[in-house]
Amino acid sequence: EVLEGSGYDCKVDLWSLGVISFILLAGYMPFSGAWPQMIANIRAGKWLEKPKRWEKVSNNAKDFVSQLLTVHSDERPSASEALQHPFLVRGPRIRRNSQQRADDHDEVVSALREFGEAARFRRAVMSLMAWSLNSEETAQVRDAFMAIDENRHGTITLGELKKALSGCFDLTDEQVKPIFEALDTGANEEIYYSEFLAAMVSKRIEINEELLRATFQRFDVDKSGYITVANLKEVLGDSFGGVTVEELIKEADFTNDGQVSLDEFIRYLKADGIGAAAEVIDCAQKAEPVEQMRRRRSKVASKEPPLPPPPTSPIVRLASRALLSCDSTGCGAGLWKLRARGG
Repeated sequence: EVLEGSGYDCKVDLWSLGVISFILLAGYMPFSGAWPQMIANIRAGKWLEKPKRWEKVSNNAKDFVSQLLTVHSDERPSASEALQHPFLVRGPRIRRNSQQRADDHDEVVSALREFGEAARFRRAVMSLMAWSLNSEETAQVRDAFMAIDENRHGTITLGELKKALSGCFDLTDEQVKPIFEALDTGANEEIYYSEFLAAMVSKRIEINEELLRATFQRFDVDKSGYITVANLKEVLGDSFGGVTVEELIKEADFTNDGQVSLDEFIRYLKADGIGAAAEVIDCAQKAEPVEQMRRRRSKVASKEPPLPPPPTSPIVRLASRALLSCDSTGCGAGLWKLRARGG
C-alpha cells in the first residue's frame, strides 16, 4: 500500500507483523536482493523460498505468515482475526480450573476497586511503581487486562470496567464512575495498560525491597535522599488526580517539613496498606536500618547514573495505545497520522 501511494490503514501493520514472523520462524528476510527486484517481489507478494528452513515449521505457522503477507489489504486479516488464528490459539497454555479463574478474577476486580478508593499520593506511588516493574512482573497481569478488554482495542472502556466490577460487586453507575476516573489518569475516557498495571501492583505483583527503592529513587530525581515538591512537579507535573503536588506531599510528610524522607515513604506505604509491602519493608529494615541505608546510598550516589524519569503522560498514552491497539489506530500508521496532525 505504501509503495503504491494510494493510501493505507492499520492493516499495513499486519503486513509488518508477517515480515517479522517470517524472520523469526525461518531466520532470513522474505524480500531481499537488488532494490528494483526487491520492490517488484514485495508488490507481487513473492518471498524468497528456502524449503530446508521451513521443514520444522508447523503448517499453522506457515499459514499464519502466508495470510499476513497477503498483498491485497482487503484479503489480509485484521489484528482481531489474526489473534484467532490456530497458530496463536492452539499454542501452549497453562490450563486452570474454573475455581482458579474465578479467584483470579475476584482478585483483579478487588484491586481495581481498592485503587479507585485509595489516597491520591498512594495512587501516584503505585503508578510510578508500575514503571519500575520488569517484563516478568508485567506479564503476570497481561491476561487479566486482555480479559477485561473484550473488544481488543488495547484499552478498557467505562462499559467494560462496569461489566467486570458488576460481576463481583453490586455497584451502581455512580459508584463505578469514580473508580474509572481514578484509573483514567489521562482523563481520556479510556484506561491504558500502564494505568491498569498501577492498580494491580498491590495485589498481583510481589513488592520487594528492590522495587520499593527503585520507586523512591524515581521520585527522588535529584538524589537528595528526599522527595520534594520540586521532585513531584518534575515527575507528575503540577497536579495528579486533580490535586496539586503541594497537597499530595502532605499525605506522607509526617514531620511537616515539606519533604518526604525514605523513612516517611516506608511508613506511609505501611500505614496505607499496600498489600504485602509491610512484611517486605519490615524485613528490609531489620536487615539494614533506614539511616544506614541512606548513608550507604549517599556514598554511591555519585557513582550511579540516575534512573531515567518515567515517560511523560502524553507519550505514555500514545505509546500504550499504539502498542496495544493495532486494530483501532494501527501501530505504525496510527503514529504517523498523529504526527501529521501535530501530535
